Amino acid sequence: MGLFSSRGASALAALAIAATLASCASNKAAEEAEATRVAAEVAAAAALAAQPKPIALNDSVIQSAAIYLGFTRDMATLRGGFESPEAILAAMQRGAAYQPDQISRGLVAYASILALQSPEFLTGVRQYGMDRETRNQTVARIVADPTYASTLPGADAAAGLIMGVLDADIAALRTAAEFDRE
Repeated sequence: MGLFSSRGASALAALAIAATLASCASNKAAEEAEATRVAAEVAAAAALAAQPKPIALNDSVIQSAAIYLGFTRDMATLRGGFESPEAILAAMQRGAAYQPDQISRGLVAYASILALQSPEFLTGVRQYGMDRETRNQTVARIVADPTYASTLPGADAAAGLIMGVLDADIAALRTAAEFDRE
């Protein structure tokens, strides 16, 4: 007889089959693990791609908004009941230091920054920025007629947010204007 008896040959064949099956099983487990890892990476990449790009404001918008905020905060610190003509003059000079057109531009810039805090408005506006042509048309419409912005999706939510913040600014200015040192 050869090296193995038929019983030995059967055992060797069984061992070879078991090793092959085990190899297939470990390969299958490795393939499944790799497929899971790849699927997770694809899902993460898709989630990242689906996230909107951050909004970048140019310096002009930020500076204009800062002028408005500086004006409202500064004027809200004034208190009536001035004790001398010099105190009245100093308060008037503080107010005159701000140019009306700068305050107006600043208010619009500040309101636009506030609008960007509204997720509904941001989502609505983003659909107009998907391609250059649509984005340019939308900007041209807003420039031609600023009230067009109020028709964009989510504009009501943004307007509510803006009015809430501006109401607080107005209340602070009103308090300063009505202050009396009795």
